[in-house]
Amino acid sequence: MLQETLKDLEMLGAVQHSSLLQGEQILASTFPAILAEKLQASAKVIRQLMMAATAMEQGFQEVHIELQDHLLIGYPLDQQSLLLLMTGKEINFALLNTAIRAASPRLLSEIEKLESPMAAKEPEEVDADIPVVQPELVADELLVRIKGLLAEYVGPAASIVFERCRQQWLSQSDGHHAALPELVEMSAGYIEDITKRADFVQRVGLVKP
Repeated sequence: MLQETLKDLEMLGAVQHSSLLQGEQILASTFPAILAEKLQASAKVIRQLMMAATAMEQGFQEVHIELQDHLLIGYPLDQQSLLLLMTGKEINFALLNTAIRAASPRLLSEIEKLESPMAAKEPEEVDADIPVVQPELVADELLVRIKGLLAEYVGPAASIVFERCRQQWLSQSDGHHAALPELVEMSAGYIEDITKRADFVQRVGLVKP
């Protein structure tokens, strides 16, 4: 699952490789294996920079290291976990930061499952006894079409932000069509332009179940 989330981030055009580290341990990575040691060293440097910024009471949320043709960007997810991305210099930081904010809860949740195997098994037992995913399966085609509409407004980040909205929606509702406006409202919140946001909501209303 961690690997899939990293690959989702790479759908943002200029993101070429990504890696998730906890301490000096690489939990998941799409970087070539030969770069593992360099990743660990880079992560150490980025953590030191973040610690220095914290000590100076600076509010930095990421660190950029400029390479010859690329950028190495570090995003601390918590005190131990660090997301490293190698991107082109033409990266859209506004879009990238939105995608990182959307993906962070999912990454931290997967890390927690790795740390607590028993906790990771509990949802499987519930799913086996109570078919809570059935409403989602019924509306699956409709959800895919809504995600496609969202992509027209926010670009490749739609796959990440929509997944976050969908998970939150399912946790708060039974997944029936009657609760669909809540999902649409969550998704529309990622469209900055008010006019385009209203257009998205209107177009979703025209999508038939």
